Amino acid sequence: MNFSVLPPEINSALIFAGAGPEPMLRAAAAWDGLATELASAAASFGSLTAGLAGQWWRGPSSVAMAAAAAPYTDWLVTAAALAERAATQAGALVAEFEAVQAAMVRPALVAANRADLVSLVMSNLFGQNAPAIAAIEAAYEEMWALDVSAMAAYHAGASAVASALAPFVSPLQNLSGLPAGVLGALGSGVRTEAAAAIAAAQATTLNLGLANVGGGNVGNANNGLGNIGSGNLGNYNFGSGNLGSANVGSANLGSNNIGIGNAGGNNLGWANVGSFNTGLANAGFGNFGFANIGNNNIGIGLSGDNQIGIGGLNAGVGNFGLFNSGTGNVGFFNTGTGNFGIGNSGNFNTGLFNSGQANTGFLSAGSFNTGMLNVGNANTGSFNVGSYNMGDFNPGSSNTGALNIGSVNTGFLNTGNINTGAFNIGHMNNGLFNTGDMNNGVFYRGVGQGNLSFAITTPDLTLPPLQIPGISVPAFSLPAITLPPLSLPAASTPDNVTVGAFSLPGLTLPPLNIPAATTPANITVGAFNLPGITLPALNIPAATTPANITVGAFNLPGITLPALNIPAATTPANITVGAFNLPGITLPALNIPAATTPANITVGAFNLPGITLPH
Repeated sequence: MNFSVLPPEINSALIFAGAGPEPMLRAAAAWDGLATELASAAASFGSLTAGLAGQWWRGPSSVAMAAAAAPYTDWLVTAAALAERAATQAGALVAEFEAVQAAMVRPALVAANRADLVSLVMSNLFGQNAPAIAAIEAAYEEMWALDVSAMAAYHAGASAVASALAPFVSPLQNLSGLPAGVLGALGSGVRTEAAAAIAAAQATTLNLGLANVGGGNVGNANNGLGNIGSGNLGNYNFGSGNLGSANVGSANLGSNNIGIGNAGGNNLGWANVGSFNTGLANAGFGNFGFANIGNNNIGIGLSGDNQIGIGGLNAGVGNFGLFNSGTGNVGFFNTGTGNFGIGNSGNFNTGLFNSGQANTGFLSAGSFNTGMLNVGNANTGSFNVGSYNMGDFNPGSSNTGALNIGSVNTGFLNTGNINTGAFNIGHMNNGLFNTGDMNNGVFYRGVGQGNLSFAITTPDLTLPPLQIPGISVPAFSLPAITLPPLSLPAASTPDNVTVGAFSLPGLTLPPLNIPAATTPANITVGAFNLPGITLPALNIPAATTPANITVGAFNLPGITLPALNIPAATTPANITVGAFNLPGITLPALNIPAATTPANITVGAFNLPGITLPH
C-alpha cells in the first residue's frame, strides 16, 4: 500500500488514528533510561576494576586484568552513547510525526468536501451546479496533493531518522575467557606466576560479602563462582538476580546476556526472549531492534524472518497502542499475548519489559512474579532467582526475607534450610550466627545447642508401717524346678593388648534400714513339701591369655559397706506349723580347667583397697 496513490480520506484517517506521539515519547524516555543504566554500569564496572587494581589486587597480574577489562568498560560507554543517540532520534521522529499531523488535511474537512459534492450532484438536475462541482473537485484535488506532499516529507524525515541510527556495537565475546586474556597480556616472566595465582583464585572459597556459596564472589547470597553482585545462581555474573553464567546485567535467565530481564542466551538489551537478539522485547533469534517476532529481523515491530524496516503500527490481533506484534496487548512494543505495558515479550504480563508469564512489575524473566527482576516463579519481591519467595535476592526457594541461599528460611542471609533468623549456616536453627543444626540462640556451634532443659527432683518418700491382717493359706504343692545346662564358650584374648593406667571411683553403698517385722498371732500353716532343686553341670572352658599384654598401673577403689541394722523379730504365741520335708540340694561336679599364663605379661603397680565392715 503506497500513500502516494491513496485518497485524502485514507491518508488523513490513518495519520490521525492511533495513540499519537505518546508511545514514541515513551520509547524515547525508555532509551534515555537505558542510556543512563549503561552509563551507570560503565562507571560502576570501571570503578570496581580500578579499585581491584589499586587496592585489593596489585602487581603485574592486576595491570593485565585492568587492561583486559578496559574493552568491556569502553563497550559499555559506547553502548550508552548509542542508546542516548537512539533516544534523540526517537525524539526527532516524534517531531516529524507532529509536523506531518500539522500539515495533513483534517479528516473532517475531507468528509465535508465529499458531502458537499454528493449534495451538489444530487441537486444538479439541469446542470446549474457544474461550476460549484468543479470548484469542489478542485479543492479535493488540492487536499489530495497536500496529503501526498505531507506524507512524502514525513517518509523522507522518518527515513533520515532511521538511517541516522547507528547499529549497536557487537557484544564482546568470551566473557568467560577473561583469565586467558589476562595471561596473554602478561609478560613471559610472570605468566607462570599469574597462571598459578588464577588457578589458586579459582580453587579458593574466599568470598567478599555475606551468605555466599562458592568462591570468588563479591556481594551477598551468591551461589557459584566469580559473581559480582547479589543473589546470582551461576558463575561469573556481573549484576544481580541472574540464573545462568557470564551475564552482565540483572534478572537474566540464561547465559552470556548483556542487559536486563533477558530469557535466553547471548542477548544484548532488555526483555528479549530467545538468543542473539539486540534491542528490546524481541522474540526469536538474531533480531535487531524492538518488538520483533521471528528471526534475523532488523527494525521495529516486524513479524516473520529476515525482514528490514518498520512494521505496521500494530502487527497482530486485538492490540491497542503502537508497535505491538502479539495478540490482545495494550501498550507499546509488546510481542506476547495479553500484556499491558511496554516491551513485554511474554504473556499476560502487567508492567515493563517482562519476558516471562503473568508477571506484575518490571523486567521479570520468570512467571507469576510480583516485583522486579525476578528470574524464578511466583515470587513477591525483587531479584529472586528461586521460586515462591517473599523478599529480595533469594537464590533459594520458599523463603521469607532476603539473601537466603537455602530454602524455607525466615530471615536474612541463611545458607541452610528451615532456619528462622539471620546468618545461620546449617538447618532448622532459630537465632543468629548459628553453625550446625537445630540450635536455639546466638553463635551456637553443634547440634541442638541452646535448647530448654530443666531438672525434676523427687523428694524423700517415707512409707508408713504396713499392717497385714490374719491370712489362711491352704495346702499347696510347688513343682520341681530344673535349671537347664549352661555352657560358657571359650574366651580368647588377642595378642598385644595394652591397657593404660586407670582409676576406678569409690563405691559407696547407702545405709540399709530394715524395719521391725511383727508376725500376728493365730497363724496356721498347713503341711507342705518343698520340691528338690537340681543344679545342672557347669562347664567353664579353658581361658588362654596371649603373650605381650601390658596393664598399666591402676587403683581399685575402696568398698565401704554401710551399717546394717536388723531389728529383733518377735514371734507371738499360738502359731502352728504343719509337718514338712525340706528337699535335698544336689550340687553337680564343677570342673575348672587349668589356666595357662604365658610369658611377657607386665602388670603395673596397683593397690587393693581395704574393705571396711561396719560393727
